[in-house]
Amino acid sequence: MMPAAEVVDRFGYYACDRAGFESVWVQFKPSGYPFGLRRKWLADQNEKSTIETVLGCIAAWHMPDVNGAAVMLPDGPRLVDLVDAVDIAVITWLIQIFATWLLRDVGRPPKNSLPPSADTLQPTADLQMN
Repeated sequence: MMPAAEVVDRFGYYACDRAGFESVWVQFKPSGYPFGLRRKWLADQNEKSTIETVLGCIAAWHMPDVNGAAVMLPDGPRLVDLVDAVDIAVITWLIQIFATWLLRDVGRPPKNSLPPSADTLQPTADLQMN
């Protein structure tokens, strides 16, 4: 599991807000989202392809099955049966949070992880008051 301090400001990171699933988190890939994916997502009404779309955009996760065993994220194809043993509340959350990521957050720039430099804190010109 990733330490909390390491993930707080990570772009595309979401922690599950469902009771009983506080250890669940997902990290979406930070880039590589063509505009066509947004249109496909909004038009898709097929549960299988919806979940497989989400699975294909995940860079890392902590995802337990209903017995508490870790579900490993494969490097190769990620088919819907990967999450067959995951609690439905978590899968619902995963789909909803991906929609938030794709439709709202992915277009925003990532948070600057570095503090401002001394140069940027200094005024560039004196203001004159009339």
